[in-house]
Amino acid sequence: MILASTPRGVVRLRDELLHTWQNYGHLFVSQTYANLTSPQGEFVSLERSELLWVSADMCHLLNTAEKSFPVETILREDDLPSDFGFVVFEETLSGLDAVRTDDEPIHIRAMAWALARVAGKFAIHLSFYVDSNRYGHVSSLGHLAYAGSSEWFFDTAADYFFPEIYEPRGLSAQALESIVEDRRRIASLLMLLHQPLVVEGIAKAGRQERRDAERRGREAPDVRILTLREIRRDHDDVEHRPTNWSHRWLVSGHWRNQWYATEQVHRPIWIAPFIKGPSEKELFIRPTVRAWRR
Repeated sequence: MILASTPRGVVRLRDELLHTWQNYGHLFVSQTYANLTSPQGEFVSLERSELLWVSADMCHLLNTAEKSFPVETILREDDLPSDFGFVVFEETLSGLDAVRTDDEPIHIRAMAWALARVAGKFAIHLSFYVDSNRYGHVSSLGHLAYAGSSEWFFDTAADYFFPEIYEPRGLSAQALESIVEDRRRIASLLMLLHQPLVVEGIAKAGRQERRDAERRGREAPDVRILTLREIRRDHDDVEHRPTNWSHRWLVSGHWRNQWYATEQVHRPIWIAPFIKGPSEKELFIRPTVRAWRR
């Protein structure tokens, strides 16, 4: 999607969704998600959201890191960089579809998070969006289509489900697995935000964007840009016969359960010793799932 290829495209995608939720929200929410999502709630969350754009290299890393993220990790409220967030991925993140019974993965283009109270408990509410031109079976207006939502309750592990909340829903094993994947995805993103592997920047609005926002009675928001830092380059072959590498790749990336003495707690940290290959080539990360142990 062209709009996802630049940070400022996040603003237009968010504005499209605001218009859609406000005016046509009932078309987005099927009975499957009606117990979790309200159009007004989604509108308010997006309106207040911090905006983020994740570069293609970071998407490759995130797609791999989330698959091995330790499900024992406990979600804490202070893991969130803000109470509301909307993030667009330059390249889609593939995952398990909670509804379809075939093996076709779902390709997530954007996601939003919001602090929420679900069934009397505090949680992070997650909403997911796909490219509307790719999925004709979901409701869409604009470039994105709503692909559903889930939640993760604070102070619980990624694979924990309150029986009194989830058993009455009668969710399938696939749906529960998809929710765990949702949690691993947001947790991986939040943890990677704090790693030295990530470079942050800001995309500010241009003059025309500021004028358009003023006409709508809003301020033109900044967009945080998340890109992948080149940790170390390998030059072993510089003085030898040149090699025509076809891509770059991440060497020995894995999660480690890091002890933080000041907080007296273990938290996952992504270990990526170095990236190898010429800078002008595409980053390739082999989809290997590693075992995680204490």
